[in-house]
Amino acid sequence: MSIPVAGSVLLRDNQAVVVLSVAQDGAAAPGGPGGGPADNLQMLLNQVLAGDHAVHESRQPLARKHLAAMVCNIQKGLRLAPVRLLGSWSPDASRKLLHALALPKVIRPKKETATASQPVLQLTNGTSSSLTSSTSDSSSLTLTPRRHQKKSNGKEYRTRL
Repeated sequence: MSIPVAGSVLLRDNQAVVVLSVAQDGAAAPGGPGGGPADNLQMLLNQVLAGDHAVHESRQPLARKHLAAMVCNIQKGLRLAPVRLLGSWSPDASRKLLHALALPKVIRPKKETATASQPVLQLTNGTSSSLTSSTSDSSSLTLTPRRHQKKSNGKEYRTRL
């Protein structure tokens, strides 16, 4: 015969105290230390870090800070308050965490930044540029690469991008 239980281990004065409570309807029974949602979350995190639950290979090595970020994101998604590592937790949140850990890690590509091969253009008044408009009107706007601007004395200089 097996009885579903929930529990925790408390360390006091170099001694381990095991606190077990009988689970009712598949949920941990409240009462006594170790029966709250924060303790259930702590036990789940310890089991995940110990390798008791399936974790996709792209998430290896699994760090505690990555688990903490996942916990907070799940709490936000389920609107559990307070959002923190040992904040509110539910059985549905546990299912979502275990499901997310079994999926491959999503790696988003980084945004491209302006490089030296892509000059930054600046609008200026005048026609003294290699990128001039087709009209010879002196009031027309010209696109000038910023790194090839001319000083007031007529010399070109380069600016850093």
